[in-house]
Amino acid sequence: LDGVLDEWGGASFIELRFPDDFVSTDHAPADAAAVSCRFALLWSAEALHLAVEVTDGVHDNAHAPDLIWLGDSVQVAFDAANNGGHAYDTTDDYELGWARTSTGDVGYRWTAPASAPADTSSFAIGEGSGTMVYEVRLNAADLGLAAFAEGALMGFTLLVNNANGEGREGWIEWTPGVGSFKDPAAFGLLRLVTEIIPEPDGELPDAADDVLPDVPDGVSEFIDDTIPPPDGTSDGADGADVPWEPGDGGGDGCGCVLVPS
Repeated sequence: LDGVLDEWGGASFIELRFPDDFVSTDHAPADAAAVSCRFALLWSAEALHLAVEVTDGVHDNAHAPDLIWLGDSVQVAFDAANNGGHAYDTTDDYELGWARTSTGDVGYRWTAPASAPADTSSFAIGEGSGTMVYEVRLNAADLGLAAFAEGALMGFTLLVNNANGEGREGWIEWTPGVGSFKDPAAFGLLRLVTEIIPEPDGELPDAADDVLPDVPDGVSEFIDDTIPPPDGTSDGADGADVPWEPGDGGGDGCGCVLVPS
């Protein structure tokens, strides 16, 4: 962990940017278009690794650890058992965040089961010209698990808060569920696999059927438009089902599926 992403060349990054991924409680600030990020996750049996690179011309955070969400920062949430619900439960939901503040680099855990051990996650933050890089290691025990394993499913989402000297102006998010309200049912779905999808050329690997098992109950939308929907059809202009073709999904190519909000 050094706040540099040189060793992340093999990861599949998801990009978030204004306006599609931006949320504000009242209005979008004039400089919202300048805020974007890309993030990726990698895993081993022992730990989950998160990389977030934020592009933001002005970095602003002078808050205490429990209030870092009011300034430029990263927040993530996990529904480790992937059991949804419209509020955090007391058994498997976690929310954590990290920030570079005026008094130093800070990590904070807002939500965890009462029985959870002390947080042992570690992180590093690196700063470049108009960028901030967050590297985080979450040990399996930090999410109430003995180990991570291929095929494991959990709810997950991420947001990047944006502030420019006058408090939080909004945030960019992967899915809802943290910024406006706490709602694990709105999280995205994180599946641990041993092959990255899509491949660098955008094509699925030959063993795609092994990498993408049957779609779990409650998952309704494929974001990567190279992956056919479960019934092999898509909506035509008149709303009728028509045979699916690559490109019908209108996705962003990240190879992920979302739990509907």
